[in-house]
Amino acid sequence: MRQIGWVVEFERRRQEGTLETWYGMDMEEITETWLGTNARTGTGNVFLEEIMAGIRGTEDIIDDEKRSKAIGRFVGQYANTFLTPIFQMAEAQRIQGIRGEEAKDFKGSITREADLPYAGESAFVRSFYEQMAQRGLAAPSFEEELPQRVSIDQGKVQRPDSGARLYAGLTLRERDSDVREYLREIGYSDATYQLGSKSRIPENKIAENEFISNIFPTMVNLAKEFATSEGKTKKEQHIIARKFIKEAATDLREEFNDPALGGASPLAIVADQLGRLSKEDRAYGIQMFKSYNEGRLPDITSLQNMNAVLEYSKMSFLK
Repeated sequence: MRQIGWVVEFERRRQEGTLETWYGMDMEEITETWLGTNARTGTGNVFLEEIMAGIRGTEDIIDDEKRSKAIGRFVGQYANTFLTPIFQMAEAQRIQGIRGEEAKDFKGSITREADLPYAGESAFVRSFYEQMAQRGLAAPSFEEELPQRVSIDQGKVQRPDSGARLYAGLTLRERDSDVREYLREIGYSDATYQLGSKSRIPENKIAENEFISNIFPTMVNLAKEFATSEGKTKKEQHIIARKFIKEAATDLREEFNDPALGGASPLAIVADQLGRLSKEDRAYGIQMFKSYNEGRLPDITSLQNMNAVLEYSKMSFLK
């Protein structure tokens, strides 16, 4: 009940714009509410620090959006722990062929359907429902229309064996490829996250990762051969290979470098560009927008407003 009350109060405060003055944002209050303990911060609590980084923020409209998404994701994942028996129905549907075996990308998916009752809700609500949808609470037809997830080292991703998950509670995956095994050996445990697309736009991120995946495995094999010939010890070989692969991934990202190729909306592209700027630049852009619009805050659903904020944010006093 305390956790439910925290969520309700968080959303009320968010709508009022009074999150910064709410006692519920205090570290001790959050850890006691969600973890049942007054956990201390420090090097052993990186997870808690990440939660706090998502919850705490400024009045920056971009940070507020990101914070709401982070809280929605966190609360949604927590709520999912109570719904495991229901999610087994989705695995049964996959066995029957009602749902596909492709691993779908659900980021930003809730806004795809205009007739969904929560499509126009806050980022918190949309992110919360995304967590439910990706576990199987979305209609099979809705899931089928979503793009398939892509990893840069193995291409399009498939879901684990549904039968084993449903009847034995086991997650069985195919053996890692030689490319992925080598990446893990030299320290890249999640190559797609560490070396793949850095775009915050779901459509663009998938398109860029698919572009990288066409060439990246070959680059890894070349790196392994080069490192073996140049390094005398395993340590030296790993250092050489990591630098080779990191530079190759960077070059591939720069070669793609077109936010419109993934089919993202112009508004999403502008929001992504704003998100890459510093907080100081964005704060200045918002302040300038208010100055020229009688103190009115920009409408984040308006392409014209967001373009104006972006242009103001990029202004320089030294040029």
